[in-house]
Amino acid sequence: MDDFNILIPKFKTSFSYDHYINHKKDLHKTGKFEDAFIDQSILKDKSYYNKYNSFIYGGYVESRIVNHKASNNKKVLLISDSFSRPMVQYLALHFKEMRYLDPQEGRYTDSYKEYIKKYKPDIVVLMYNGKINL
Repeated sequence: MDDFNILIPKFKTSFSYDHYINHKKDLHKTGKFEDAFIDQSILKDKSYYNKYNSFIYGGYVESRIVNHKASNNKKVLLISDSFSRPMVQYLALHFKEMRYLDPQEGRYTDSYKEYIKKYKPDIVVLMYNGKINL
């Protein structure tokens, strides 16, 4: 089992988190940081060893986040494999909207160019060295 700390903001937070698989909403969470982003059941389950999946409830295809307390209207799109999953909720603290797409095989498989054209993010962060479907 990994040994790590989860940092929880001490200031007031309010988020909506949605996970999509094949364009269908698979999960919806709202509330403060730890309620919207951390799956406590995974952390408490002694027989489940991949505690890493507690972040954003293991979201692995398309995640959409709205920060209801953001001080700006900026939108960011993160395209990255699961190694960025623990970073998603912390990056979301700084933007009105955030989306995370996982380009690994069998996860998000649609056109990224079309997604960007439709979503119109202010910032695109690409942290993946594999092949993606432009």
